Amino acid sequence: MSALSADSRRLLLEDRPPGTPTSRRLPGKARPCQEVLRECEAEVTKMRGYIPGVLWDFLIPDLTRAFRWRVQLDCGCITKVLTREGGTPTT
Repeated sequence: MSALSADSRRLLLEDRPPGTPTSRRLPGKARPCQEVLRECEAEVTKMRGYIPGVLWDFLIPDLTRAFRWRVQLDCGCITKVLTREGGTPTT
């Protein structure tokens, strides 16, 4: 799949107001949930080693209530975003 030219992206962006999120399928594949969960659990384990226990509820995410999103930025790059409680990514 070829990337859009700068002129094509500009035309697409002019059709919608700035900051308006749209939901659509993105190119590429998301990583498997189990693989990401293992990586996140390893990171949480490391964080628990240097963050005081009293702060865990505030600073360490509950992975059972986290949602992964693949977001395409206006520049065309695709990034991953993690939200809590099923909230949508911010614009």
